[in-house]
Amino acid sequence: MSTLPYPLSNHPKINSAKVVLARVDEVAAKPKSLDAVGAAAVPLAGITAWQGLFDQGGLRQGQRVLIHGGAGGVGHFAIQFAKAKGAWVATTVSASDKEFARDLGADQVIDYKSEKFEDLVEPVDLVFDLVGGETQERSFKVVKPGGALISTLQEPDEARAADCNIRAARYTAQPNGLNCSKSRT
Repeated sequence: MSTLPYPLSNHPKINSAKVVLARVDEVAAKPKSLDAVGAAAVPLAGITAWQGLFDQGGLRQGQRVLIHGGAGGVGHFAIQFAKAKGAWVATTVSASDKEFARDLGADQVIDYKSEKFEDLVEPVDLVFDLVGGETQERSFKVVKPGGALISTLQEPDEARAADCNIRAARYTAQPNGLNCSKSRT
């Protein structure tokens, strides 16, 4: 292989080894635009964003998504992936990150410290929750019936999700070389 693979193994010793055997679904070619250090930082955050939006959240072109924590490691990938898919994107960030989130492509940027997203965002098809806690609880108010609330942090309240006629889930990203390859396109 002429390029380094992404390190996607679940095995703790493999991520520090010089030579490893890996299944084909655990590797993806390193993007030519990244050096080895940059490429090593991408897989977990990128896969978490991809799997949350598309595998768990089912986001499709033309849908609306609210991404909590849009300026973070996972959130900044999620904004770009959602926009590339053709979704309308709102995000919550701190005031100092508003311009960054706009530059990533967010259509609506909300300062979570001084603004209440539930008062500003029209109903969305998906809330991608990277914050949890009170933010997650308030998020039920903005998901359209039939939509989804997907979290990386805490299990959403299933009874409340049923009352709102939405799908809700917590997930942990799984190594997947195919997702890494898709996220580069």
